[in-house]
Amino acid sequence: MKIERMFALLLYLLDHELVTKSALAEYFEVSAKTIQRDIELLIAVGIPIETYLGARGGYAIKADFKMKNQIADFKDYQSISTALKALNSALPEPLSKDTLTKIQSLQNADTAHLVLDFNVLKENEKIMERYRFLDDAIAKETVISFSYRNAKQIETRKTVDPIGLVYKWYAWYLIGYDRYKKNYRYYKLTRLKALKSENGFINQHPTLDTILSAYLDKDDRVYYDILLLCKAETNLEQMDCLNGVKETVYPNGDYLFSLHLPKDEMMWKGALILLGKQVQILKPLELKKELIDLSQSFINHHQ
Repeated sequence: MKIERMFALLLYLLDHELVTKSALAEYFEVSAKTIQRDIELLIAVGIPIETYLGARGGYAIKADFKMKNQIADFKDYQSISTALKALNSALPEPLSKDTLTKIQSLQNADTAHLVLDFNVLKENEKIMERYRFLDDAIAKETVISFSYRNAKQIETRKTVDPIGLVYKWYAWYLIGYDRYKKNYRYYKLTRLKALKSENGFINQHPTLDTILSAYLDKDDRVYYDILLLCKAETNLEQMDCLNGVKETVYPNGDYLFSLHLPKDEMMWKGALILLGKQVQILKPLELKKELIDLSQSFINHHQ
């Protein structure tokens, strides 16, 4: 399992000063790209791995992180344990109990007072099946094709080099290279169907971090700037999840609440509808009309 290999990779790096990518690939019996992706994931969760270029280059964990041949101190063990347990709650396949036990046994790391529950990331089983298919294709460096429906409900067939999986904007996305349009794209897993492996292997691409920062680390979605008038008794938990700002509070406790949210995302729109009489949309009028139409369509369908 990938997470077990990553844990073994971490221990291997702790026991060696500098290891080349090819040596790691040979040792773990995977491709050099797989090692590179594993290294990127370890860096993403806070392991300070340095990359050295050139003929004698490779990977090494920073010397000051190797504290008397230990991974880290008590608090760091707690952080690693918490991160692994959070990851375990999000993955379609749970981590090996041995993996968690090894970390938790170090300095009693399971006594951490912080818990991150990412169960919501699992979505439903159908989406997780797609996740597993894509994860396997990425590991095997296999070209894939699928039908994709964009936010405007236009469906097209795509042939893609799968590069990585990212949880962003409330959902799982595939990061891939469109072989026809010759660009890097996000593909929302809920909009994929008829996934299929194709002949051939993926081309050489920059690292996932490079792709995200150089090509995709920009949000080109269209946004609504929203202003709500909220009743004093408005459900604060629902308002918090919308990540807005309380602008003005009136003497009776009512208040203005501003939001900046992506126009094509539906999750927050459902939250606004659920608030019902507690909120009034002051602007934009386009959003008010959209939510009225959605609500009326639901009523008509169920009458």
